[in-house]
Amino acid sequence: MDPDLLRRLESLTGLACDDGERVALARDLREMVRFVERLDVPLDGDADAQSHETDVVPTREDVPQPSLPPADALSAAPAVADGCFLTPPVRPRGGDDD
Repeated sequence: MDPDLLRRLESLTGLACDDGERVALARDLREMVRFVERLDVPLDGDADAQSHETDVVPTREDVPQPSLPPADALSAAPAVADGCFLTPPVRPRGGDDD
């Protein structure tokens, strides 16, 4: 993965990655691209929307489960306020990164 592309993605998403995170991000992006390439979706519009393979990815029956208690969910959050996850502010758009 091109380092300039990674820096551009960081800028567009408002992320600030260190070198280790950048290596992991590049690896994850390569895996995502490989996955999409394996889909091999016809682009000619002739494929039936229901003709896709369903056995490609193993699935499990969707069974309702009890929810995670809020305190447990919040216990791993880097920042919490009033029982909610805190997230970084959205960076305003501007400059050359639009």
